[in-house]
Amino acid sequence: MEYLSKEEKTTLENRLNEELDYFGNITPTEDERVDFRRSVRDNNQVHADIEIAKKLNFENTPIVGTFYSALGEKISNNFLEAFREYNSQLIQTGQKIEFVRAMYPGDKATWEIEGYGGSLRDNNFNVDLSAKRNGKKQAIKLTTKFGIQEPLDINLDRKILYTHQFSNEDSISPKDISNFYKGIRNDSLKEMANSQVTALAPATLLGFLTKLNEKHDTDYIGANQIMDSTFISQAHPGNFEVEIYKLAEETKSRKGYSFPFHAKIKQDGEIKAYTNINCLSSGLLDIESLYD
Repeated sequence: MEYLSKEEKTTLENRLNEELDYFGNITPTEDERVDFRRSVRDNNQVHADIEIAKKLNFENTPIVGTFYSALGEKISNNFLEAFREYNSQLIQTGQKIEFVRAMYPGDKATWEIEGYGGSLRDNNFNVDLSAKRNGKKQAIKLTTKFGIQEPLDINLDRKILYTHQFSNEDSISPKDISNFYKGIRNDSLKEMANSQVTALAPATLLGFLTKLNEKHDTDYIGANQIMDSTFISQAHPGNFEVEIYKLAEETKSRKGYSFPFHAKIKQDGEIKAYTNINCLSSGLLDIESLYD
């Protein structure tokens, strides 16, 4: 933003803030919540069963976090239209979202711009956003990332802990894409949103947790804390494969155990996105016990 005149910067920020005001009024209905969860293959009962949610100290069943990833991507795409007036080559290359506090049914997210990083005209630009729950306490931190070329995959010299195939009746259908967009009040598009692709990572981690619980006869529950995603290339309806890697050692806090993972989301043998994701568990897991 440093290359812009004071007048240009004021005009641009007014335009961006108008976009944020619109998205602050989007609160999903119960039907939209259910359809959205299905569209991203979320089966975490924390989002559906209040008794389970309370075990992780939620006051109610929280809205699935990837709903706000989706809103963040839509906000960023609208921002992109404005940014391209200053750099026509920019594309959205990724997103980092941190869930500071839960959002619940009926809550409104008050979005604000917290700052900028990089440069609009030097082809590497970030916007830091935050959302307050009903205009009060901060609930979400989100950084949206822009560049001029699609990022490349990163190779990890680590073993794969777990894989899952979203195929057959579990594949992503055009109806899933329609329900995804409907939840964020967006006209339905044929293309999958990047945030719908990366949402398959926490869905896979939930399956991983289920397998670990079955193996060790435990009943731990989990929730996502942070997702730092990189968008590689456009995906389409169909089958997906997700690979889960251990990123670092777990840490313990008063809320439970935090496990850092790396997830690659593939389609037709190609990486479509990857994400580093921190997951909170109510108990200590031997995450390498399924590795053969």
